[in-house]
Amino acid sequence: MNKALTFMLGNKAFGMAIEPVREIIGLARLTPVPLMPRCLRGVMNLRGQVVPVVDLANRLGLGVATETERSCVLMLEGPMGEGSPQVLGLLVDAVNDVLCFAPEQLAAPPQFGTRIRTEFIAGMLPQGTDAMALLAVDRLLALDDLEDAADCAVAAPA
Repeated sequence: MNKALTFMLGNKAFGMAIEPVREIIGLARLTPVPLMPRCLRGVMNLRGQVVPVVDLANRLGLGVATETERSCVLMLEGPMGEGSPQVLGLLVDAVNDVLCFAPEQLAAPPQFGTRIRTEFIAGMLPQGTDAMALLAVDRLLALDDLEDAADCAVAAPA
């Protein structure tokens, strides 16, 4: 059985493999960093370690996350793209649950054509009459791609 952590971005549920998630923490104060892509919301101090935090909704082109009492940061540890392992935070609206599923339940990402980027989707997990996208977080957070991403416009300094 595979395990996926599910979370909310706006009113839509998404999932990701649970392996890179080291901890889930409440949203703390973020320090903005000037001239960074908008999806990089800033950095936070995690027990003395400065950790960049990515607004996952913004990274996916779903708008800027609204901070609420349910907002939290998923702390991931592992290789991001082809770089060395590092710690990175993902800002999400809320964490839902851990799902267990058999590998054969995961459907391939839909093919929309060349203008829609599906390489960020690891697969689709049917959920009743709906389907949940399981994100390929290692590809989505490849640091080389973050600065070039069309859905990560450069933010003005705070």
